[in-house]
Amino acid sequence: MFIKYALALSMFVSITNAKTIKITKGLDLKISIPKGYKISKVENTVPNLPETIIISNGDYQVVFNSIPMTKTNLKNVGGLEKLLGMMTKKLKSGAVEKKFPVKKLKITPSAYVTITDAKMVGKKSAHNNWRCATAGVIHGKKMVLNFTLFSHSFKGKEYKKLMKMLNGLKIK
Repeated sequence: MFIKYALALSMFVSITNAKTIKITKGLDLKISIPKGYKISKVENTVPNLPETIIISNGDYQVVFNSIPMTKTNLKNVGGLEKLLGMMTKKLKSGAVEKKFPVKKLKITPSAYVTITDAKMVGKKSAHNNWRCATAGVIHGKKMVLNFTLFSHSFKGKEYKKLMKMLNGLKIK
C-alpha cells in the first residue's frame, strides 16, 4: 500500500546541502539534514501546488507536501488532527494498529500518527516497500505542511535521526 504512494513521486531534481528549503513564496522550511541524506524536489502533478520535497538516504525517506489553507480552524491542533485523520484514512485501513494516538512534534501546532502496513508483517522491508509510515501535519503561515516518513521500523538509528530532524523543523 505504501509503495503506491511513494511511486507516485517522480521527476527528481537534486539539490545540494540545503538547510533552508523554499516550499513556496513566503514559506521556507529550515531543516538540519542528517549526514548521508539528500534533498530532492519533485514537480507536483496538481496545478498551482508547490513542489514535493523528498529527503532520502536511498533507504529511508521523508516526503513533504504543502497544502494552501482555506479554513482558519487548521491553526489549532484539533483542526490539524481532523485533517490528519482525513489524509491518513487510506493508510489506516491497511494498518496493523487499530487505534492511532495522535502525537505532536516540538514545532506547534502539529500532529502525527504512526502506521504499520499489515501486508508487510513478517516480510522483509525494502526501499519503496516500507513497513512503517509516520504521517503528520504542521501549521505554517498560509499553508499546511504535511509529511510522511517511510521506514522499516519505528526503532533504530535511522528512524531516530529522522524524528530528530522533524522535531527540529522551523517554518519561516
